[in-house]
Amino acid sequence: MKYLNLHYWTKILAFLFSVTAISLSQAIIIKDDQGRIVTFENPPQKVISLAPSFTKALFLLGVGDRIVGVTMYCKDYVKVQSLPKVGTVMSFDIEKVLSLKPDLIVATPLANRVQLDKLEALGIKVLVFKSPDSFRELCEQFVKLGTLFSLDQKALYIVKLAQRELEAIKKGAKRSPRVFVQLGTDPIWAAGKDSFIGEAVSLAGGLVPIPGRGGPVEREEVLKINPDVILIVNMGIVGERERRRWKAFTSLKAVRENRIFLIDPDLYCSPTPLSFVQGVKELYRLLQSP
Repeated sequence: MKYLNLHYWTKILAFLFSVTAISLSQAIIIKDDQGRIVTFENPPQKVISLAPSFTKALFLLGVGDRIVGVTMYCKDYVKVQSLPKVGTVMSFDIEKVLSLKPDLIVATPLANRVQLDKLEALGIKVLVFKSPDSFRELCEQFVKLGTLFSLDQKALYIVKLAQRELEAIKKGAKRSPRVFVQLGTDPIWAAGKDSFIGEAVSLAGGLVPIPGRGGPVEREEVLKINPDVILIVNMGIVGERERRRWKAFTSLKAVRENRIFLIDPDLYCSPTPLSFVQGVKELYRLLQSP
């Protein structure tokens, strides 16, 4: 697969860097996922992160100390737990945000656009990045964040490190089990082979039988597919309840061979390049074991 070729990846990232994230001696120019170009005279010093994925990425880049506010869902680091919580991914307390005096808000398209416009009108810079649909998009976004803080070389190094590890994992896969990935329930929501988590399963040697990016499926459809493995993105007690439901269908190969697993959603829903590798390694362990 092309995205697993390091030489190819280096050329792609170099092109991306030159076009959408330019670091000059006097200015840093970033193009976000909504096509908006934002210019910074210097790297931001006070950042509010409106998504766990951004918070993790900033800590990985070594600039977590510049985060002054986060959402209630950002919990992965000890330092984050003591930071002011300004709201959720979708809405936030404008007065609280203003009291923190940020020079940058990093948000997803789920954030309230009216609120973001108000902040921009007050002179606060806003960048909007969507949730990546692939490992390639995840790395492109990570490099943009690195460039924003004049850490483009560090970001590229991390991307290449993750890429090398994924190459090694894929080369080591000897089994090709058919894997059904359940993301939700009532209705059952399945991940497709072209989804982000579908890519992770593929890198670990698995085959995802659901086409495209996935969607709702009937339980009878899964029975017809008869997967070798069922992965359930952990939804707390709901995830455990779904595992018990599947175990009632003893005709399923995954049930007979006791291969129904709960997996950590954070490794696939809000990853960094390195935590995505961690997620693929976990899938490799589950899928490649006898």
